[in-house]
Amino acid sequence: MNLSPIPSNSSQIEKQYIYRNSWSQTLGTLAVGGIGTLGMSWLALSKSLLWLWVLAALFLVTFLLGVWISIVNIQGKLRLMISKDGIYIPVIWNSQNHIFVRFTEITGVEFMEVQRNMIFEITVGSKKYPITKSWFPIEGDFQEIVDTIKARLSTYLK
Repeated sequence: MNLSPIPSNSSQIEKQYIYRNSWSQTLGTLAVGGIGTLGMSWLALSKSLLWLWVLAALFLVTFLLGVWISIVNIQGKLRLMISKDGIYIPVIWNSQNHIFVRFTEITGVEFMEVQRNMIFEITVGSKKYPITKSWFPIEGDFQEIVDTIKARLSTYLK
């Protein structure tokens, strides 16, 4: 596993998938963050309580996260890529880099469901890398990736 730029030799990549958050979740994050910030700020101004300002700040952070995710979605640069040797997992905060995980380094995989969202977690030693179903706009991409990784693992683990 290492942080690496997108491979310059595109023949190394067997398949790539668009990776972005769903617009419904993004808009929900923006709405909760924006309304919460305005509401808590108004309450904090009227009541002059410090803890209301703290809550307003937390809602502001949520709103700013929604703005960042919106920018990532609009740019559309994130791609999850599979090569014959491993998988390139995009770094959400830096679209120019990916985390490259070799299939031979994967020590475990696990499915989790968080708020009705399926997450496929890849373990490499003590590090865990989640691949989230809601970040794939094309139906079936998530399952195809899971199936591909499982097939490659069975090859390496024999």
